[in-house]
Amino acid sequence: MNVVDRDFAFMMDLFNCILVIKNNVGLDSYSEYEKAVKEQFLENTLYNFTPDDISSIKRVIYPVWCGLCRCPANEFPDENVLESILHEIYHEVYNSSFSYERWEEKYIKEHPQCLGCDYILDIAYNMIRVYVAPTTDDDVSSPYRLSEIDQLYEDVKEYKSSKHAKDMLEFISRFPDIAPYNAMLVHMQKPGSQFVATAKKWKDYYNRIPRPGARPLVILKNFGPVAFVYELEDTEGDPIPDNIRPFRAEGDVSRVTLRNLTENLSREGIRIVYQDYGTSFAGFIKKAAEAKKTMLHVSKNKSVQVELRYEMVINNNLGDTSTAATIFHEMGHFFCGHLREYEEKYLPRRVSNLSIAAKEFEAEAVCWLVCKRLGIKNPSEDYLNGYLDHNERIPDGISFDAVLKAAGRVESMLYNGYTIRKEIIPK
Repeated sequence: MNVVDRDFAFMMDLFNCILVIKNNVGLDSYSEYEKAVKEQFLENTLYNFTPDDISSIKRVIYPVWCGLCRCPANEFPDENVLESILHEIYHEVYNSSFSYERWEEKYIKEHPQCLGCDYILDIAYNMIRVYVAPTTDDDVSSPYRLSEIDQLYEDVKEYKSSKHAKDMLEFISRFPDIAPYNAMLVHMQKPGSQFVATAKKWKDYYNRIPRPGARPLVILKNFGPVAFVYELEDTEGDPIPDNIRPFRAEGDVSRVTLRNLTENLSREGIRIVYQDYGTSFAGFIKKAAEAKKTMLHVSKNKSVQVELRYEMVINNNLGDTSTAATIFHEMGHFFCGHLREYEEKYLPRRVSNLSIAAKEFEAEAVCWLVCKRLGIKNPSEDYLNGYLDHNERIPDGISFDAVLKAAGRVESMLYNGYTIRKEIIPK
């Protein structure tokens, strides 16, 4: 039996165990369910479990639980059909050729009698993706992935502690060379990591290779599902240079960075307005009373008309660094779904479920991360430290998924080539 088939057999045994427990035991909470599955699986299989296997088991159980909770038992397909689906998806995911949209269309077409077909596909995909690679990019991921990640933070008590939040944010700030979301994935897979890189980068830049048996960490890949990286301690070769992770002294934002940031606001449909205010006011973002149309330069001989549907008002008396930080904060509100006047489908709508404290915490966390990773003076430092040091738990409803995605989006606005939001181009 090759490695792929062995892994699949392992996963099918686990999945069958999960189904048996779900169908025969009345468990009200995820923690009870997880405990029952682990005990049942560990006691009734012949595998020689390693700590990594135990970790894989725990990661698989959660998305399956979420899917099972959504799909009534009478909407489940035949067991043999489900195993066939799992097997096909597993091999496609393993070979990086899986497309969620294609599979959803195929499965619904072949199984129209199954009312819960989208839930079944979600269960299968999430389970396999977690086992083969913990997560994936939005274009091929399960449509339920965001809520499940946030549900994990709700269910695991330690994740809601201020100490965990502070440790995670500090960790992410130390990895400016990878996206914030990827830094979180590294933190969840291997807390305490110092530096990560692909095997190719370790070889080409540092003449080091992964140690025999080293387990790669999985991160998201631009324009593709996943990439694999190795932590410093899991490599061997030439001595590590002292500047592998250079210290970033806090300074001021560059004029080029600020110019890119302000110009890219229009590519998200936002008009920036500078007005005179007192020193206690920084800025705010709101829905424009009327969308204004403007032309944006796309290439040497091409421009495109867009609608500026939002206005960001900035205190004209702020310095460059404070202006940048204010924009980071307001874009945190924008990308995290805090504006009550949202109409655009591409933006999350979370305002009705969040307290003012939760919205401010998320926006300040976005600002803090971007400033820290960029190496500029951080006005959110006092707020976050003050809150985390004086409160045992973070505000209810906080979405780290939303915060990290928002921080990543804001960081991408600091450079040329930011893509124009297609939804703001008049049809």
